[in-house]
Amino acid sequence: MFLLHYYYIILLARKQFLVAFFLLIGVYTAIGLFFSSCTSHQIVAAISTFFVLCVLNELDVLGEKYTSMKFVTDWFSIDERMNGLMDKNIRLEDLIYFLLMIFLFISLFKYFIFFI
Repeated sequence: MFLLHYYYIILLARKQFLVAFFLLIGVYTAIGLFFSSCTSHQIVAAISTFFVLCVLNELDVLGEKYTSMKFVTDWFSIDERMNGLMDKNIRLEDLIYFLLMIFLFISLFKYFIFFI
């Protein structure tokens, strides 16, 4: 019986890891698509995507230095959201964040493709 319970825990951990992984890849892809649509140069798009991803990943460090902005920087930080997903508790707030970021950058991508 103990082995069966242990198997379900491992299976649940894998599912949460896969959900977190696909949400993260979705955000990274949406940001990359947006910057790719902004410019015709691949290097400029790659560097700007890398810069924005670094900023979004390291916003929690900025929040530690400036405590008045901690709430805002923690909410926008991808690292804080991934920590929440990898700690085996999927919160609705984290899912909304990732889906909102994906929707935002894909909407901006569509705007730049069709209207500019």
